Amino acid sequence: MPKTGMIAGVILVIAIIAVAAAYVATQPGAPAATTGAKQWKIALLLPDVITDLTWNGPAYQAVSRLVAEGIADKFSYTEQVAVPDAVRIASGYAAEGYDLIIQHGSQFVDTTREAAQKYPNSYFVTTAMLAPDFPPNASVVWSYLEEAYYLLGILAGRMTKTNIVGTLCPLEVPGIVEWSKGFKAGVLSVNPNAKVLYAVTGSFMDATLGKDTARAQIEAGADFLAPMTDGPVLGAIMAAQETGKAYVFGCEGDTHSINPNIIVTSAIWDSYSHYKTIMLDIKAGQFKSIYPADLKTGGVTLTPFYALKDQIPQSVLDEMERAKQDIISGKINVKELVKNISL
Repeated sequence: MPKTGMIAGVILVIAIIAVAAAYVATQPGAPAATTGAKQWKIALLLPDVITDLTWNGPAYQAVSRLVAEGIADKFSYTEQVAVPDAVRIASGYAAEGYDLIIQHGSQFVDTTREAAQKYPNSYFVTTAMLAPDFPPNASVVWSYLEEAYYLLGILAGRMTKTNIVGTLCPLEVPGIVEWSKGFKAGVLSVNPNAKVLYAVTGSFMDATLGKDTARAQIEAGADFLAPMTDGPVLGAIMAAQETGKAYVFGCEGDTHSINPNIIVTSAIWDSYSHYKTIMLDIKAGQFKSIYPADLKTGGVTLTPFYALKDQIPQSVLDEMERAKQDIISGKINVKELVKNISL
């Protein structure tokens, strides 16, 4: 065959194949075309909105970063998920082939277990201290922030001028109560005569309740406040701004930008590092039942001191660093210490 005829024949064959492929792809029940590359998908269920600074927002930013870095290919989320709706929403994502479905809150333990049992081909994660009766495709993540709060207790115990400091818990939920205990343990480790006020605001998100509770502690003499979760943190900041009599430690997210002259530092859980590890483990077939975070793993840390660093004596910073290293080495076991602390 002449060279030009051979080329024409090849073009004709290619055209026939293309037409046939297009025809098959349009027929009912035809399998979808594939790119050959696995598309890794993450879904995030949040108890509140992505604009908060201490819980939902950091988680949203963390998973968004995983997609931006190519660790995952697609990310979807649902805000303000009530517990009764969690299984339905999680199941919907699983039915759509999402690989990792995160129910971001300790209230979702039971719903995580139920969804995981229904969809064994997806992986499910929630935040809790333990994973009782979880199937092998479900796991818990937990941050031992009591270790970071122990360090903040050292700072508050050394720097208080009134010898009174306060801690605010949203609800007496296992795990978060330990954070308040860790703070008190840190205070008493350097200042056994200090008084540590403790109060429960009654809400994770209500800043007004947080403000009223924080103001009561400030009026009782507290000049350093360690609140936990969004509502108590924002409320404590407002109370400190209005009275001008207290400093505040942030929680779970870096909140210094709200008022860098009031927020000393924040105790945070690095959800980006946590969820990145889980996604990589899923890809490697090494998914685990528990993913703890503490000072030793780096999953728990303190943010910089920013504008207030110059007001903290170097001796206090050194003492905090020594305590941090002792916690990492096991010389100080905050997880055990808190068991003997009463609030």
